[in-house]
Amino acid sequence: PEVLEYFKNVVLFWADMGVDGFRLDVAFEVSYYFWRNIKQALLAKHPDSYFIGEDWMNSEKRLDNFQWDSVMNYPFRFALMRYFGDENKDSKWISNRLSSLYVRYTNTYNDKMLNLLDSHDTPRWYNTINFDRDKYFLSYALLMMYPGVPEIYYGNEIFMEGEQDPFNRRGMEWDSKEFDSEDNKFFKEILNLRKIDAIKYGETRFGETNGIAYIKRSLNKETYTIYFYKGDKPIKFEIKNAILSKNYNGKEFNKTGFVVVKE
Repeated sequence: PEVLEYFKNVVLFWADMGVDGFRLDVAFEVSYYFWRNIKQALLAKHPDSYFIGEDWMNSEKRLDNFQWDSVMNYPFRFALMRYFGDENKDSKWISNRLSSLYVRYTNTYNDKMLNLLDSHDTPRWYNTINFDRDKYFLSYALLMMYPGVPEIYYGNEIFMEGEQDPFNRRGMEWDSKEFDSEDNKFFKEILNLRKIDAIKYGETRFGETNGIAYIKRSLNKETYTIYFYKGDKPIKFEIKNAILSKNYNGKEFNKTGFVVVKE
């Protein structure tokens, strides 16, 4: 009881100072009872506060038992790792995999899920996909289109490298030439997708057609879809009303790439 009371006071101290939310380190190794009591004490004084738990696996029980508001969505990262790392994981596989991750939780939690590609506890995403910028751009386009809250690890916008700790925690490269590169500009264009309300808040559907996977986001009679492809050989695919694309010429994907359209 003394330990619980101590940490209640720690959390309330920072909340009273103006902290709106907390990311809970190694939270899956702490008891349900502990987090429920901490959260109840916090909400009594700060009803808009926010708890994000660290859990590398499924977190249904943690979210449904009044402990956390959100969780770090490592299974999303694992899905893309398998998709890009295994040539046998095709468009149908990634469509089914992302859909299965989505239906694990209710929409209330899907909308608040903290989706990530890397963190201080993993190798950087640029290393993970073997420095392939086509896969890198596609990964971030999917991150923007997937329901939830996208997390960008510092330096990823300038393609910072780093294997496991401590190399993934190097200081920010403020003098990087990448800040002025065309690839950095394109990275920002991908992030700008998140300014579209239908992509932020819309209903979500997953699917696959003729070797091309897709994610659809729909809101107020507007639908935005990302069609994407992983491969080295061209594949025919014609679509209109593209607003952003990579390695797509209007008639085919010439290699790994994507196209976002307003439908």
